[in-house]
Amino acid sequence: MAIFAVILAIGTYSPGFFKYKIIKVEGGLFRALPTSLGGNMIYYYLHTVVIMNLVSYVLPMVIISYATIRLIISLRSQTTSMSSQRAKRDLTKSVVVIVILFIVLQSFRPVRYILLRVFNPYSKAIRCQGPLMYFAPLPPFTTILNSSVNFLIYVLCAKGFRKRVATIICLKRNKLGPAESSTGGTNLDVL
Repeated sequence: MAIFAVILAIGTYSPGFFKYKIIKVEGGLFRALPTSLGGNMIYYYLHTVVIMNLVSYVLPMVIISYATIRLIISLRSQTTSMSSQRAKRDLTKSVVVIVILFIVLQSFRPVRYILLRVFNPYSKAIRCQGPLMYFAPLPPFTTILNSSVNFLIYVLCAKGFRKRVATIICLKRNKLGPAESSTGGTNLDVL
């Protein structure tokens, strides 16, 4: 499966290396100009908008949604104790929130691909006072936010996880050592 993913990524993203050529302009600066392939509208929409969005947005959405639905069905079909059911509910809640956030936060990337072509050159449209000045930082920010928010979701949705994190942060954990038991012996208390 991993080999297939690598081959798919190479096949999807390698044509991007042939979309632009770098030329040196006056003053020693460099500028990227589209090649005949990169300037072709059919190629752009087929590759950048359709194929790249399928591979980097639609396919992950389908896989994550399918896995989430299968997880929920699997968790609901099992009959277990009350504490185990609570943990499963917390896990289900966490997964659903993670999937919803993934869908919302990753939705800015496909929009960016379309705006790259609508506002040509895109680099001027995202500059100060440009029409996309406020939109330009959103796709990278939401991608980073999506990557970093999972821990917070687990803390908010899973009571057991929240208790353990609070115990670790507040340093209210028991020390490893003997504790008296009701039978007169000693037990070892751990966390």
